[in-house]
Amino acid sequence: MNKFFQLLIVLFLFISCNQHPVALVQSDYTEVAEMKDHSPIYFLLEITDKDTILEVNRKNSIGTTNWIFHVDKNTPLKLAIPKIHELQLKKANGMHTNDQAENYYSYMDSTSKTLAFKNFQKVVYSFNAFHSKPYIKENLEYHQHYYNISVDVRKGNRIYVDGFEVAAKDLNSHLTEFIDFAAPNQRVLLYLNVDQDLTFDAYLTTFLSLQKVAIGLVELSNTHFIYDRTKLEDCGCM
Repeated sequence: MNKFFQLLIVLFLFISCNQHPVALVQSDYTEVAEMKDHSPIYFLLEITDKDTILEVNRKNSIGTTNWIFHVDKNTPLKLAIPKIHELQLKKANGMHTNDQAENYYSYMDSTSKTLAFKNFQKVVYSFNAFHSKPYIKENLEYHQHYYNISVDVRKGNRIYVDGFEVAAKDLNSHLTEFIDFAAPNQRVLLYLNVDQDLTFDAYLTTFLSLQKVAIGLVELSNTHFIYDRTKLEDCGCM
């Protein structure tokens, strides 16, 4: 049996047995199509009239394997990111480690209708009150070697590139054209910022989209800013 369908069957069996639907992010871009030696971690979302509850099931995770994070796309980032960050640290600091074992997000390839995987082993999450714009200013010595661009996903899933709104469907083409015009033959560093009140879908969809642009001299920073917009009023970011 095809390994993709094997993994899908395992995932759906888990969902069926636990009566917890996990709606995965969809994308037409596949970074990794096959995964070996892995352990699943399920982020199960339950929305009630009074609260939104996120349960993380990692009882089958083995520290020396690749970890696949199956995160419900409707999960608010302010719930998902702290738990993801916590698991990153647990794995990195565990008693039994494997330098070859990394962390991946699962999502659905909308074209082939199979699971795909996004490596986020090197991603560092800055969350709460931080944004790339003041971070760049505070670290000018490092950033002077790049043409720096901040991509910001705000309330309503509206996307801004250095403060100018861009339609999500045009993000890649806009960035490519802008970089060709503003920074030809220069090293470019893209920063991803996402409002913490948005969903995991908004985050991972944009992450995957920016990864398509990050080739050659264009680099996507490993630091991702998941911010609380109420704490950024004085930074000039909004």
